[in-house]
Amino acid sequence: MYNKVYLSIVIPTFNRSKSLINTLESLKPLFGVNGIEVIVIDNSSSDNTWNWLIENHKKLEISIFQNPFNFGIEGNIIQALVNSKGEYIWLLSDHMVIEVQEVFTLLDKLKLGMFFDFGYARINQYSSVLSSTYTPIRLNELSQYTIGKYIFYMGNISAFVINRNYLNRCGRTIFRFAGTSYPQLGAFVHVEKETILVEFPVISSFSWSGIKKRRVSYDTFRSRFIGFVNAVNEIRRLNDRLLNINSALKTRILIRALALDSISNLCFNTNNPIRFREFVFCLNHYPGKIKFFLLLCACLAMLPLRFRMIVSRYIFSRLFPKQYNAVMAENISLFTTENINE
Repeated sequence: MYNKVYLSIVIPTFNRSKSLINTLESLKPLFGVNGIEVIVIDNSSSDNTWNWLIENHKKLEISIFQNPFNFGIEGNIIQALVNSKGEYIWLLSDHMVIEVQEVFTLLDKLKLGMFFDFGYARINQYSSVLSSTYTPIRLNELSQYTIGKYIFYMGNISAFVINRNYLNRCGRTIFRFAGTSYPQLGAFVHVEKETILVEFPVISSFSWSGIKKRRVSYDTFRSRFIGFVNAVNEIRRLNDRLLNINSALKTRILIRALALDSISNLCFNTNNPIRFREFVFCLNHYPGKIKFFLLLCACLAMLPLRFRMIVSRYIFSRLFPKQYNAVMAENISLFTTENINE
């Protein structure tokens, strides 16, 4: 007998076998539940990820797919979207821990007929976007500022839930959406007047197994910010009614993440040093006074590492003491509701 799949939980993964196992462990109560499917898409990993999935997927009652070669993060996310069968698709990162009871609550609401085009699944380390959970809101009722926050949060794949019918209407755009490691943002170029958004309660949180407590990183200068700007530009280009979408770029959560990531990357010896061309991109696209800050960061990024760290700490501790102290504090939550509310 055919069982209707209301929710597909799809996990793109690559060379993260340990964290993937932790994620699947947190999902265990959902395995085999009527109305839910769990799928793992392996991007041709070179570690033991695929062998482990082959050995364990049947007893876990999950479906697995492997790409014949590494499609890149964009290709793997797209594979995750097209290989699922549910009415709603939730992309889930392979380093998350799930609040299972909230998933059951979501499933119950879907069975009762709750409808939305996009859903935002809150992550424990993130703050709220919309005013209340499980309350459908039409996109045309939201301010550009709120839309900007929504797009920013959706940059994390674990926050992205989409109605399959809406995904089908996006056509090929999501496949060719360029300039970002988050192709799901390509769906925003198709926002319609009656698009329905909904926010869920906290459903997942980051899991860093074997790694000491660390600051949440948003990789702003790599995928997030560039992808955000490209998504906003495409929305503006394809939707006449959203010509003022540039106000979304002034979202304070984005500015805060931009500043904190800049200071962190410039003041410390990181594995992912800031690249000058990415600062230039931000400088060309970001409106307002943030241009001065970005120009300063671009100049600092060109210094040799040792001098960059010394000079950056000296400058930021004096020009931006609040942000600098936030970065230096090891056990502080950097993205709290009181910090981003207008």
